[in-house]
Amino acid sequence: MKETILRDGEIAFLVGGVEIIMNDNTLLGMLEKFGLVEKVEKPEKDQNPAMPEGDLLAAVVSKVMANHTKPTAEPAKPACPACPYHDGTSVASKPKPVAVFEYDKEKASQTKNRYAGFVRRVKWFNSAQEAETYYGIAKGRVSSIALSWANIIENSWKKRKPISDQFASCSVYSGTYDWGYQYNFTATDGDGNTLAFVYIEDLPETGFPV
Repeated sequence: MKETILRDGEIAFLVGGVEIIMNDNTLLGMLEKFGLVEKVEKPEKDQNPAMPEGDLLAAVVSKVMANHTKPTAEPAKPACPACPYHDGTSVASKPKPVAVFEYDKEKASQTKNRYAGFVRRVKWFNSAQEAETYYGIAKGRVSSIALSWANIIENSWKKRKPISDQFASCSVYSGTYDWGYQYNFTATDGDGNTLAFVYIEDLPETGFPV
């Protein structure tokens, strides 16, 4: 059996099989705080607060300890970082912020609607170049994808119109832009994730349904 040697003014007790040693003044202070004993100003020798004993003491201290060790709930984390979202706000002569979306090619193929592939927004960057550096994508690839979506959004996403009029057909938006550049809709990062990049100023006023 373990022998506990206490110094003057110390109290030892077991709570849940764990031995706790504390100063009697500390314990009295805790009991007083929780209204379990009443403080007496300038107490006489026979007016000291009565100390709970045995199992009662252990129960009291266990309750006090539990109240002081409750885990604090962590605040919920947003699904993705906040980003500027100003539709129609041009960024003349400056790098254009770009939003990054997780994209599901299979869903877009099944629905024949390119917008259906947008799963969720995961990041945003101050420029296409920053996004290319972060994901290790070839230079010019992100801006090419963002331009593809800008062209599609301009032509198909009729702002302030019903969703039924905001259709980006897979059969229509293929081949090249009017000025001869090939459409690019997505890129794959080093982890194999399929991503779509859209300039924030080009995002539809109603936002993609993600």
